[in-house]
Amino acid sequence: MDDLFDILDGNEPEPTPEPVAEAPKQEYVKKEYNNTKSDKKNLWEDEIDPVEINKDSLLRFNRMFTVASHGEVPGETLLLIDQISKSLNGKGFTFRYDGNVTDKASTTGFNACKERSEIYLPWKSFNKEVTPKSYKPSEKAYGYASGMHKTFNKLPPAIKAILARNIHVLMGDDCNTPVNMLIIYTADGAETKKDIKYETTGNMAFFIYVCEALDIPVFNLKNADVKERIITFLSSIIREN
Repeated sequence: MDDLFDILDGNEPEPTPEPVAEAPKQEYVKKEYNNTKSDKKNLWEDEIDPVEINKDSLLRFNRMFTVASHGEVPGETLLLIDQISKSLNGKGFTFRYDGNVTDKASTTGFNACKERSEIYLPWKSFNKEVTPKSYKPSEKAYGYASGMHKTFNKLPPAIKAILARNIHVLMGDDCNTPVNMLIIYTADGAETKKDIKYETTGNMAFFIYVCEALDIPVFNLKNADVKERIITFLSSIIREN
């Protein structure tokens, strides 16, 4: 793993992030969907129409990443997540956090990257210990989540909100700036749709499904060759940026 940290801890100057203007959410939704007060959806209760993502319009290479897991994560894997997250953060990568304190992998990554992170929650009281960039998924995120999940509208409202929140974690506040990479841990080592075994992949299946649709690489730390593949991928990202 020393090669990975050599790449991340080299002498390349840290990029200066460009300021991003945040539009008020209500204005953004009206502009995107041309809603009026009378036809505005109740995202918690109403049926959500699926929206297809145009992946060719997405803004790539944003130096963003996230970490997530399903099931018990070995202690040595959590240590590796801490090391990778700190190194990536030091190179100008922003960590996107879903606020889920029960996910030790995600929380380990966030704790290593608090100085440079974005937090997205499915509802305001989901995690009262953090200051989120967004505590309520947008209608656009709901639409994308509906398009990515065949039975979305049959799910309980809380689960729909969590899936829409996951869209923001992977695609940002504007749902247009995807992460460069997703690092996960599952006992089955799943990284693609064909690898998914719902008993062991669990809630990572939705993350994998979205990432595959958007050409976001997934690295599962369960797999023996994952370190070498992360090294190769980060080498290309760092040189291109």
